[in-house]
Order: sequence, then structure tokens, then C-alpha cells
Amino acid sequence: MRGFWTMLLAAGFTLGMGGVSVFADVAPEKPKEEPKKEEPKAEAIALPWTADQIKGALKVGATMLFKNEQVMGEKTTTSYTKLEVTAVTEEGYTMKTTNLDAEKKEMGKSKEKTEKWSEYMSKMKFSTTDTTVAEETIETPAGKFECKVYTQVQKRGGQEMTLKFYFPKDKPGTLAKLTGEGGGFKMTQVLEEYNAGGDTK
Repeated sequence: MRGFWTMLLAAGFTLGMGGVSVFADVAPEKPKEEPKKEEPKAEAIALPWTADQIKGALKVGATMLFKNEQVMGEKTTTSYTKLEVTAVTEEGYTMKTTNLDAEKKEMGKSKEKTEKWSEYMSKMKFSTTDTTVAEETIETPAGKFECKVYTQVQKRGGQEMTLKFYFPKDKPGTLAKLTGEGGGFKMTQVLEEYNAGGDTK
């Protein structure tokens, strides 16, 4: 479901390879003569669900509507993003993305993208070096969710950004909320509407 997470983060951030990175690669290179310090080995932090659980939960007709808010200085921008699963096969799935303005009017044409299961969540990587995990119950317009909260702090080029991912424990592959703050920029993405698709209403 890489397209799903990429779309969410793209509302305010830039994804980097090898993890969820919100900064451009602008950090100055260290002098070659400087000895490399031995750093503690990073241990991967697994998501709240297994790959099989995510694959089993994704159904045709599943929809998610997110409210996106970005704050830069005195300016606040609001928009919405709707995701809909239009096809699921043994090999992968197809997701339709529709961008909406503050009045929930469509902006441009919807886009569909097919991804292989082998690429699912491939950019969602967390490690013990920059991420801590806690539990929290939150309420959004889509309902009440018991979440695993992954707080990730990233530092690049003298900047620091803190991201918080709220993953509902009982809804594999779903994001209830995402926040980010740093460098005078704030963003929030909240799940406003959710339909599991399939036979579930």
C-alpha cells in the first residue's frame, strides 16, 4: 500500500528512500578525514499488524476520507483526500485517489494506481534509533480508535521534524491520524470517514 502512505505524506512532506523521511537530502557531507563514529545498531520496529493481516483486511470498496491541515506561519490551508480500493487480487491491489478542496469539491481528475503486495508498505520503516511506540485512544469524526502511536524524530541539515502516526490496532493497514511539526511548519491529517468495504458496512 505504498501509494497510500506516499499520498498522505506528500500533502506536506517529501518521502525519502529507506524510510519515512520528510527532509530533502541537504545535510552537508562530513569531511572524509573525520573518523566515523561507531553508532548503536538500529533495530527495526514492526508495524502493529502482519503483512498477512493487512492483505486480508483490504477489501474492494474500502474508502477513507482524510482532512488535511497545514500551518505555515499565520497561514492555514485545508484540503481533503479520498482513497478508494477499486480492485484486489492475489498479486496486488488498485487504489483510486481523489483530491478535494476545503469545500470538498474535486480538484482535478482522480488517479488510480496498482501496486503489488510485495511493495505494500515498503516505505513505512521505523527503527529504535529514531522512533518510540506508545498506546493511545483517540476520537476522530470516523470513530474511536485504540491506536499504537509511533513517534519518529528526524534530524537533517540542522532541522528537526517530529512525526506521529496513529495506527488503529484493530484495522490493519489503516491510519487514524498523522501529525508533523518542525521548522515552523505543522500539519495534521485526520481520518474523517471510513468504510471497510467488502461485506462490512
